Amino acid sequence: MSSPHNSVDIPSNDSHFRRNSKEYAVHIEDPENKPRVLDNSATVLEHPIEHYTRFPNRWTRIRARIREPLAEFFGTMILIIFGLSTNVQVNASAFPQVASSEKGVYLSSCFGWAAATALGVWVSGGVSGGHINPAVTLAFAVWRDFPWRKVPIYIGSQFLGAFVAAGFVYANYIHAIDAVEGSRHIRTVPPQTPGTAGWFSTYAASFMSNGSCIFDEFLGTMVLLMCLCALTDTRNGPPPPGLTGFAINPARDFGPRNESLINRPNATARAARLHAMNTETRKPPGGTAVDP
Repeated sequence: MSSPHNSVDIPSNDSHFRRNSKEYAVHIEDPENKPRVLDNSATVLEHPIEHYTRFPNRWTRIRARIREPLAEFFGTMILIIFGLSTNVQVNASAFPQVASSEKGVYLSSCFGWAAATALGVWVSGGVSGGHINPAVTLAFAVWRDFPWRKVPIYIGSQFLGAFVAAGFVYANYIHAIDAVEGSRHIRTVPPQTPGTAGWFSTYAASFMSNGSCIFDEFLGTMVLLMCLCALTDTRNGPPPPGLTGFAINPARDFGPRNESLINRPNATARAARLHAMNTETRKPPGGTAVDP
């Protein structure tokens, strides 16, 4: 395939390219190259043809394969580290042998898990999409054309990330757990007290039946995925315009503004609707400033 501007040449007789032409090398001719004729009447380009390849070495190929699973691993790990740490802090601080006063309430856990979810998605979203939840991965495979071949490795990475995160949190709070339980060799599961296992995983209340538990989890997951699919749907309506943001602190709002009474554009610039570029309103690195 060729055009006046560039050409892509993939050898049709090379099985290395035929397997997956998008993964392997192509060459792009410089449109500015001018052909010249040598003494032997052979036409060549004045400049060498530039070659580009997605995988210049074996490590780049390995990295391309593991970057998404690693993103899910680390995103889920961040989610669980922050979430479980909130659980342990709030619950352990209720015992006088750990803290003289409580260091949080149920609302603290809610906000802690909300922040943990946001951080986990931010860590992995740009690489893997930030699923960090097997239910999200399965739903996207069913409804969003997410490749089914990636589902097992995504879910495996999520479970492994959660497992590693729980180990970190347990190691960090092991002495507080020992103090609550009374011994390093004692761990209790709800409804036993103190039930420290409940700080790391979910156990149903004694009055719940198996059917009610299944329905409860189904309902919660359904609502989560409906909201998530609506928020990530590019064809859906964006957030409403006209919001003022977080400007309840005058110092926080007016202090960082660039166009103050001193450096705002003059009358001529305002008439022409001219504004300085953001990079020009900042102090340049030493030795790079130019005279006006």
